[in-house]
Amino acid sequence: MERQHDLQGNLRCVGFSALDLELVRGEPALRRHWLDRVVLQLEPLYSELLSRYGRLLRQRSQLLRRQSHDPNGISALLDAFDVQMALVGTRLHRRRQRALQRMAPLASSWHERLSGGREQLELRYRSGSVPPGAGSDDSEAAWCESLTDQLRDQRANELRLGQCGIGPHRDEIELQLQGDAARRYGSAGQQRTLVLALKLAELELVHQVVGEPPLLLLDDVLAELDPSRQQLLLEAVGEGHQCLVSATHLQAFSGGWRQASQVVTMRAGALQMPGAGDD
Repeated sequence: MERQHDLQGNLRCVGFSALDLELVRGEPALRRHWLDRVVLQLEPLYSELLSRYGRLLRQRSQLLRRQSHDPNGISALLDAFDVQMALVGTRLHRRRQRALQRMAPLASSWHERLSGGREQLELRYRSGSVPPGAGSDDSEAAWCESLTDQLRDQRANELRLGQCGIGPHRDEIELQLQGDAARRYGSAGQQRTLVLALKLAELELVHQVVGEPPLLLLDDVLAELDPSRQQLLLEAVGEGHQCLVSATHLQAFSGGWRQASQVVTMRAGALQMPGAGDD
């Protein structure tokens, strides 16, 4: 397989580790990259759009920073770049928005289940450009025209700053618990539950769209979860998913769950593979 999306088209998986908590705590770029990975699972050729937009953004930013060398010729070049950036940016915006709209109710449902009905999760897509107004034409052409106008309107400011301030590289995915920003107000356990809900929603969405369940990879997933949330999670991932779980102990895993699993143990750097259900 020569290209990344060739592999993605043949092996779909959803993984969780402690590093994924940065989806809640970290910068907007992490949430954009997570959403892009979701879209890639659904549409592997999306990687070409991402690559194309990345090249356009770098080249246009370089042009903005070089504007003092050729002030007379830069306007026509920027016009040409704006047409391409508006088209590719529109296609990224719309695919991200559609994916998040489909994931939002799934994530909300999973979070409600994992929290025992005590918490409500809401996902919001905040575009890095202004989409067509409510009730107006929502076609690709309307989005593209809107983004082109915004790039033109912001040109003087971008020339002054030397960077592009409009487009999907400015997107944000807002994660809210009970109406508040999860990154500011969520506890460690709540944030971990939120990320797990996102991953399970991704798993379900990919299964719905592709028709086959992805492989689920969970690394030390029970840490920082109270016993009730641990049990809810184990019940959820045990429902028809092929799942690989790493852990430093087995006490938290119920007997029934373990009996239906194969436990592989590592001792002194060597793997031991007993039969299914053995400890």
